[in-house]
Amino acid sequence: TSPSYQVTIDVHTEKQMATVRNVIGIIRGGEEPDRYVVLGSHRDAWLFGAVDPSSSQASLIELSRVLMLLHKETGWRPRRTLVFCSWAASEYGLMGSLEWIEQFKTQLQDRTVAYLNSDLIMLGTHSLAVTAAPLLYDVVFEASKLVSNPDPEEVAAGRPTLYDTWIYRTPHPVHSTRPETFPIGAASDYAGFIHHLGIPSLDICYNHDMTPTVWFPLYHSLYETFEAVDELYDPGFVYHSAVLRLWGQVAISLAQAQILPYSLCHYADYIQEAQRDMQQEYGELLADNNRTFKYFLEAGEVFSTVAKTFERNLKSVDLSNPLAVRKVNDQLMLVERSLIAPSGLPDRPDFNHVVLSPSSSNAYVGSSFTPIADLLLLLSKTRWTYSEESAGLWKTLDQHLAAVTHHINSAAAVLTDQLWWTGRHLHNRYSDQFEMADSEFVSISSTEYDHTPEEL
Repeated sequence: TSPSYQVTIDVHTEKQMATVRNVIGIIRGGEEPDRYVVLGSHRDAWLFGAVDPSSSQASLIELSRVLMLLHKETGWRPRRTLVFCSWAASEYGLMGSLEWIEQFKTQLQDRTVAYLNSDLIMLGTHSLAVTAAPLLYDVVFEASKLVSNPDPEEVAAGRPTLYDTWIYRTPHPVHSTRPETFPIGAASDYAGFIHHLGIPSLDICYNHDMTPTVWFPLYHSLYETFEAVDELYDPGFVYHSAVLRLWGQVAISLAQAQILPYSLCHYADYIQEAQRDMQQEYGELLADNNRTFKYFLEAGEVFSTVAKTFERNLKSVDLSNPLAVRKVNDQLMLVERSLIAPSGLPDRPDFNHVVLSPSSSNAYVGSSFTPIADLLLLLSKTRWTYSEESAGLWKTLDQHLAAVTHHINSAAAVLTDQLWWTGRHLHNRYSDQFEMADSEFVSISSTEYDHTPEEL
């Protein structure tokens, strides 16, 4: 048997009430001041916090300084408003950002284009690491192609940009033509934006090689000092500078683009791939219990069809017509919002996003359709046993699967001009030939719109 040890720990933390304050700065947009691109990082630390959070906090301050200097010297304003947020009390449960989101929920949910977070700028010098909602994939891919590589050895090897090293060292395991991105969890201040309000969010940093270790050894320790960063991690702060430039480039791209550079097709692929994985893992279990993923899968197909057509039709938008531009941008912004369940997820009322919910066992890890997977995992363990508990689980699954199917269909519907429509009818009739012209839409009567419980 292994030897046993007794350890004594002296805890010097004292619980007390305290007032904390967020610090918010704004550069008002020139053409669409009521549309916001929000950047944020927290400033509270467990100990010295040179990496988490001071590396990102210093970068946020520098970015705001540079852009404000540009405004003062040249008169430049972004098209949309830039909002810079220094969050308090993040280490105490994301308190600063969540309270702010709750206070300004209506304005933020209606008007925010994206939330761009950095919890820390770097963990190592191996490769860029991006955690993001799929709608923001393309904007960060393109921005990383514009930022010079801070690693001279990589430049000498013919990889002059952040993107080049990113895709070389961490290619996507399935889509090798693009770099890997991580599903968004709930471990930092983006949690409230994406999971409560349905605002596309991301987090960026430079990472170490994940093969030998999962996290960097100085994390939240007494040794996470300025000297460690200055002398060991990033002499000259060249990686800090590169990630700062990327953060700023993504923000400017989202603030300046006439039509929002969202990645609808990446989102459609993400949803359908997650659905196929679920069908492969649990399709037989559903069939054995007289249930099906049919309508769930069809919703993904409909969203993919509508998304591809919408992206094609963006090329013909009259960019000289501000109402036409605002219309398509409003439709794009509604996609993520459509995936928010008002009453929250089963047994997880603090999370509302039906697609990008974090892992139920690890908030640091993002996942897809987590409640469905969790319920089916539990039911697979009682596959041939009937009980009141299993009956309750099946009922919860039926209800949630119907709700998720509805939300995916809603995400497709907001990309059209229709008040309602049946996703299957639309997909079957138009498929890839579906067009957004008013004359092409099917008018659905109340009788046609009704569904039986079995269909839902």
